[in-house]
Amino acid sequence: MLNFLFKTWAGIVTLAGLLLGLILMLFLMSALPLYVSLLIPAALGGSGYLLGIAFFPPKEELTRLDQVERVQDVLKTLSYIENRLIKRRILDPEITGVLAEIIEKVRFVLPYTEEMGLSEVKHTVRRLGTSDLIGLLNPYLRLSPSSRNLKREELLKSLKDMLEEVKAIIATIEAKDIQELERKVAFIDQKYNAKDL
Repeated sequence: MLNFLFKTWAGIVTLAGLLLGLILMLFLMSALPLYVSLLIPAALGGSGYLLGIAFFPPKEELTRLDQVERVQDVLKTLSYIENRLIKRRILDPEITGVLAEIIEKVRFVLPYTEEMGLSEVKHTVRRLGTSDLIGLLNPYLRLSPSSRNLKREELLKSLKDMLEEVKAIIATIEAKDIQELERKVAFIDQKYNAKDL
């Protein structure tokens, strides 16, 4: 409920109606009966709510806010991994290099997946950035040094698989961009060449 009131335009309009109603109630309290004075904030708040819902549908805003929060979660997780593991050099250089490349590519591709609306790709990138990567690294870091040496190759293979997945997503987005560019170039050529004839 607080998300609705403070993070959407409809909620802000509702609060503005309630505040205006309270102010009017204070000024008109002596001139009107008590029950009428109490109805003023409720009526203006309700009107503000209806106007807010009519002009600023909250579902779209809440969906957008949810997407922004999810992107921020991914970025926070990536920053945590970067600060905790890469900058402190806890892992060996080869693993650190693959991990840094994954983080760099996920940061690069994240805005594009949000923009394009490819839900499966968006979900894959978010899951990789928040749960899969940290879920793979945490158990490895809890291992003893000898167990880490035994499981190093498995970790490295999994990280390389993740990197290949992110590279495939980038290639998919680039292919989609190339198709869109070709379509627009063809449209513009057709439009402007037709005028020359």
